[in-house]
Amino acid sequence: MRLSLLVRTPSLLVSLLCGVALGGCPAPKKFTPKPGAEAATATASPEAPKAPTGPTVPTGPTGSSASPTAAPAPANRTRTGPAEPDKAGKLVKLDEVTAPPEVAAVLARLKTTEGMAETEKQLIALRDKGAVPALLGALGVNNPNVRSQAAVVLRRMGEPTPEVVAALTRLLLSDPDPDVRGMMAKQMEFLKDPSTVPAIMKALVHDAEEAVRQHCALALGVIGDQEGVEALIFALDDPSTEVRLYAAGALKSLKNMKAAPHLAKRMTDPNPLVRQRVQEALFATTGKQLGKDADPWLKAYPLPGGGASK
Repeated sequence: MRLSLLVRTPSLLVSLLCGVALGGCPAPKKFTPKPGAEAATATASPEAPKAPTGPTVPTGPTGSSASPTAAPAPANRTRTGPAEPDKAGKLVKLDEVTAPPEVAAVLARLKTTEGMAETEKQLIALRDKGAVPALLGALGVNNPNVRSQAAVVLRRMGEPTPEVVAALTRLLLSDPDPDVRGMMAKQMEFLKDPSTVPAIMKALVHDAEEAVRQHCALALGVIGDQEGVEALIFALDDPSTEVRLYAAGALKSLKNMKAAPHLAKRMTDPNPLVRQRVQEALFATTGKQLGKDADPWLKAYPLPGGGASK
């Protein structure tokens, strides 16, 4: 089995009805198990991810003289995989991971998602008997299911140690499998650790996988560290409608005036849901209600020099 994205391009309106987060953004793409190819070996090259595509909604803001501003084409944002592919470690076989016999027996079950709740329970019970070092070793196994599930178990073992946080952050930035990186981005939401913000920002800007960027934008809003504002401003121009929604939602939470001109520019977004979220973020940030039209916001909060946001 292999963890994989359930839907890579879900209907935005259906997503909005089915999941609510950060003030009404659609739920980020889920990572669910499905039968897949054999686990990649340590020397196998990951499949190149598809370039993200922008929204196709043609209509602009009602009553505004400003023209709709489409998200930039992927050409000026080269994304080919993880943010730091050169930092990926060599992958090994599961039986090469050092572990006490009783831990190794349970660890082997991470190859499949069947009975995962019981497997996790047993590994947590073995925490003081060598399970933590074994799970850290499993993060380098050449089976993406094992890497993802080992990370989840480590995160749920009480308060994660700095070593665990560093290991999950490294996978977020360098794992060759996009589903593993997506799972790591999701763990960042639960960790809520300010020390992970620089890595989350880097993945939000550079990762090729749309779902990774979605979870990174959400995580920055959940953590609430103002350091994340720059990357979220960058993400307002992401080719993915969902990523722009989450970026606007996160900026709504952070309420940083530095983002106001960039949010104002995004009031010309071609997607009405993005415009609505941006308007909510502008109100939360500035305390002003200037309506649904882009022009009043653009006049009140112009970009320095009148240039583009990025």
